[in-house]
Amino acid sequence: MRKCISFFRRSFLPVLLVLMLLPAACLSAAVEDLPLAVTYDALEDPEFGAVFFGCTPAEFTADGFMPGDSCSVALSNGFVLDDVPVYTGYYTKTDCPAIVLYPGYAHPAFTYVNTGDMWTRSGTAAGDTVTVTLLEAGRYLTVEESLSAVYSNDRDTYASDIVFSNFRQLSGGRLRAGMFYRGASPVDDRNSRAAITDSLIREAGIGFILDLADTSEKAAAYPLFAGSRFEELYSEGSAACLGLTAAYRDPDYAAALADGLRAMMKQDRPVYIHCTEGKDRTGFVCILLEALAGATREELERDYMITYDNYYGINAADTPEKYAANVQVRFLDMAEWLAGVPEGTDISVQMLEEGARGYLRNTGMTDDEIDSLILYLTGSAS
Repeated sequence: MRKCISFFRRSFLPVLLVLMLLPAACLSAAVEDLPLAVTYDALEDPEFGAVFFGCTPAEFTADGFMPGDSCSVALSNGFVLDDVPVYTGYYTKTDCPAIVLYPGYAHPAFTYVNTGDMWTRSGTAAGDTVTVTLLEAGRYLTVEESLSAVYSNDRDTYASDIVFSNFRQLSGGRLRAGMFYRGASPVDDRNSRAAITDSLIREAGIGFILDLADTSEKAAAYPLFAGSRFEELYSEGSAACLGLTAAYRDPDYAAALADGLRAMMKQDRPVYIHCTEGKDRTGFVCILLEALAGATREELERDYMITYDNYYGINAADTPEKYAANVQVRFLDMAEWLAGVPEGTDISVQMLEEGARGYLRNTGMTDDEIDSLILYLTGSAS
């Protein structure tokens, strides 16, 4: 819940004492010049480690904060970050802070994008509060307008089941044809896609599922799990449930992914890789695997950005400015980091493959294991 709404913070108390000595007319004008500040309960996000604000996104905007604003965020434990943008999505590069009003979220999420764990890194504890102060209205409005997009969960608004489920085969580099697929969750139905996605993976003959989003317990608890292709594969030991966040640079994420890839290599049937939407976690893992298979930067971008066309209609032909903005903030943020190159570098196939090898070496995978994975992905040695 919202604890209080105020127009000053603790640091403004000396100013308040001065204001009390002013004539009424001057006092009114001075109060209007004080920054908007609102205090909320700090709530822990159990899935991604964000600090939730104790209000809904609608209440947050009703309090006066809008997408594109710049804010200061101060926790009652003394942790403060200034110039934090408010966005309707994850529109900053990895490890940058943002207040995210993502469609469907119950609360505004104060987080480090793609690394999460704001709750732990800020030292937040149960009972703490968080004060949000407006620093500059609309400072990041251009970014918000360039990157913002909302998708529909109504199947009838999409051209096909495949587009609706963000379902497709991976094909970059030397990847084996008909072997690796990606898309939305076939069991988590929060976006009304699970049943259709389950039908698609049956039709594709999927024999192994790499579930990046769910633990085994979480996957089995979904109402649509019973009777699904997922359940069939899970019961025979042909599903790896990794329960990952979006923090792909985190050593724990990488180690869990390596275990999932080891499990995947033990069988030789078509693989389905998914998270919830098949967008961010799936996006990075597919970049990693395609890079190992010798995909070009252009091939990686093409596959990654199909998701944005499927969900939002963002593509190079129809929406070039939004397309370019999403490539810069989302795709290149991952690809340049994986290749270990500065922003704006012309990324070669060799840079990508060596970067992918290095990522897996850091998980503890041996060179022999990585070579075996490449052989598994491509059907031939690198």
